[in-house]
Amino acid sequence: MSITPESDNRNSPSKSINVIQLAKPFLSSKEISYLIHNTLGDGDRIRSYKQDKRETFQFLIRLVKVLQFPIKVMQNCSYLYQRFYLLTDNLARYGPLHYEVGITALFVSLKMNDFIKKLGLVLQESNTLRGLHLSSSESDDQRRIVMNMEKTMMECESFDFRNYCIEDLLVKFTKLYKVPEKESYVCWSVLNDLYLTQLPLQFPAHSNAVIAMRTALLIFNSVSQTKTNYNIDLHRINMRPDNDTLVSGISQLLEYYIDNYAITFLKSSLGEVRMVNELKELVDEILNLKIDFDDRFNSKRSAMVPSTTIRQDMFFQPRNPDIGKYGCIRFVYNKKRYVDEVSHR
Repeated sequence: MSITPESDNRNSPSKSINVIQLAKPFLSSKEISYLIHNTLGDGDRIRSYKQDKRETFQFLIRLVKVLQFPIKVMQNCSYLYQRFYLLTDNLARYGPLHYEVGITALFVSLKMNDFIKKLGLVLQESNTLRGLHLSSSESDDQRRIVMNMEKTMMECESFDFRNYCIEDLLVKFTKLYKVPEKESYVCWSVLNDLYLTQLPLQFPAHSNAVIAMRTALLIFNSVSQTKTNYNIDLHRINMRPDNDTLVSGISQLLEYYIDNYAITFLKSSLGEVRMVNELKELVDEILNLKIDFDDRFNSKRSAMVPSTTIRQDMFFQPRNPDIGKYGCIRFVYNKKRYVDEVSHR
């Protein structure tokens, strides 16, 4: 069990509550699906969340460019935003604040990447992009909302900041396999699109770097006039081509392009390297590519986690951010170390 309370009375301030929360940086697709339905509820809310997420991420990309930061800050930003909504216990409050949640996620991500900007400047630029003209009191309220959400957002990831930069690993892998410059640029563009999917929630950085590289080369070869064998021997980095993580990730990323190609970094990059196809033709090409890939690797397979196991694990229950006001939460990265510690008391 990921969270072990000493008392079941969560809402009464008269009783102290002590919680041990074990960090769980990555979630399976089944766990994510359970959290979405458990937290968001009916289909209309889920559709609204997905639409809000898409709009917020597109807005954040524009904001990152205005602030002149690298797109790689979207890795942690996307991760924090999605974890926040998966684990929040107050959708009624935070649902309409999706832009503010996104700005909070970006602000925390900037700190994690050692890009220090004052919150006032980030809010000022974001309000300009949104066409908002706020009074001094409204600006203070907005600042207060973001600062209050910052701690809650970090609690959603158990203050576990062990999240390596995918872009750094992608650069290493493209150099290791001597991927040509044009294809490397497309790999980088695919990685920028990957940030906006659920893959940062599911897999570690090295897996996502390989997923982005293999997906980019598959698409590049598919639309290129000349077919190239890139000789990507994954055994050199201790991975198998039919690794379940890679197969699932590539399939999900191809599906993302089928639904969203028109607004992706990939579309822009293919235009820049002069490999432009008609939109419908290219989407059809990616669809055929996904069908062939799924047939070849049977990407529908997945490790089944019983629903009862998820329901019984308190990690997947809505979080109560007020526990810290009248109780104590201790965040633990390593279960074995904690067990060893308490056994010697």
